[in-house]
Parts: sequence; C-alpha cells; structure tokens
Amino acid sequence: MDIGLSSAVFYPKTTEEAVDTAIDLDFKKLEIFINSESEFSDIYIDMLLKRLSENNVEVVSVHPYTSVIEAMLFFSGYKRRLLESIEQYERYFRAASLLGAKYFVFHGARNLTADVLSDEEHFKAYEMLCDAAIRNGVLLCQENVSWCRSRDPEYLKALKSVLKDKVGFVLDMKQACRAGVGIDEYAAAMGENMKIIHISDSDNDNTCLLPGYGSQDYKLFLDLFRNSELIIEVYSTNYDSVQQLKYSKFLLMHQLF
Repeated sequence: MDIGLSSAVFYPKTTEEAVDTAIDLDFKKLEIFINSESEFSDIYIDMLLKRLSENNVEVVSVHPYTSVIEAMLFFSGYKRRLLESIEQYERYFRAASLLGAKYFVFHGARNLTADVLSDEEHFKAYEMLCDAAIRNGVLLCQENVSWCRSRDPEYLKALKSVLKDKVGFVLDMKQACRAGVGIDEYAAAMGENMKIIHISDSDNDNTCLLPGYGSQDYKLFLDLFRNSELIIEVYSTNYDSVQQLKYSKFLLMHQLF
C-alpha cells in the first residue's frame, strides 16, 4: 500500500507547481485540488496529465475550488441554479475522469439550523449530482467537514441509506478533530462506502499537524487504513520545509507497515 498526497498542502502555489513539487518528493499517488475554473479546461488537464504520465503518478481524486459554495449551488431550493450547477460539475467530473481519478470530493450542504429543502428534496438533488458523476466515470464522495451537515454521522448514515453505492465518503481526520467527533463514529457511518482517508495528526493544542508530528496512534485504525486510499492532507502552515512531507510519509509507513 502506498500513501498519497493532496496538492492542497502547497496552496497557494499553482496547481501545476504543486503537482511538480509532489513529483519531486516522489509521491506516486495524488489528490488534485483544482483552484480555478480554467484549470478544468481540456488544455490544462492535458498539460497536467502529460506531467503525471511521464512520472507514473496516479490521480486518486479531485477536489474542486467551489466546495465552499456547494450549499448554494445544489441545496438552496432554486431549481434553475441546481440544474446549471449540475451541468457545471459534469465538466468537473469529466476533467477528473480524464486525469484518471476514481473519486470526486464533495463538501455539500452547510450546517444550518434550518434547511430550506425537505429531506426528500435534499436527497433528490444529491442523487441527481451523484448520477451525473457516475455518467462521467467518477464517484461523488462526501467528506466529513466540521462546518457542513456532514459533520453529523447521522447525516452520513442517511446519505448511505438513501443513495447506497451511488455515493462514497472521505474521512478527514483534522475535520473530525475540529467537529469533536470520533474517527470510529465517522467510519461506522460511512461503512464500506468509505473510499479515502485524509490523514493528519493532532495533539492537545493543534487540530492539524503533519502525520507523525502529533500524538495520534494510527495503529488503532489499521483496518480502516488497509481498505481505503490514504492521502496526507494538511495546510502549508503545518510545516517549515517540503521535505517534512516526505519524512511524514516515511513515519506513517513505519507505523503502519
């Protein structure tokens, strides 16, 4: 098993610079965070794919820059915007598929006290988006995010119950820490639909650290790790040198295998 890296760890470097740096660090699996609309264009995707192919790098997943507005795009109750946004995301799904990604990471609905949609309407909109992803050869994967509805394991259970194998999940360890919800709780809710784990570390003072730089005992989650794609995802403020990312991978491999 290999451990991958999210290009988001280098933000605000351009996406191509981030990919090049990950390649230089000898990562062979990547989650690519697309940071602008033009980066979903065929010309840009072709350029990235050439760099990736030349270095035998696999793209596991794609994450869109529009994740912060997905609640407005898909769950506002404004049908015209919903339909146009699904068309927009179909372009994103196609780009992800061209890169060879199996999964597309989704933040989704915000954690609001009241939802403008009924549960039936909410899940119907969600299913339309999942179907669009499947048509384009990728699986939409809901990530647990502390400021979104997905912070609640019961919401994830409901998604899994309604959408079954049309939806996948991403377990993000730093977001679990920020939500105050146990990793085991999220894993139980996601079940066999969990496809990716965003690995980070934490301690009493920090919710996000490089793996191996905090107090997390990863051996507690060996079964989860063996059945999911493992992607290191932290922020650029969580390290001083990019070489620490390579060392973090070494520490993880040593702990897990």
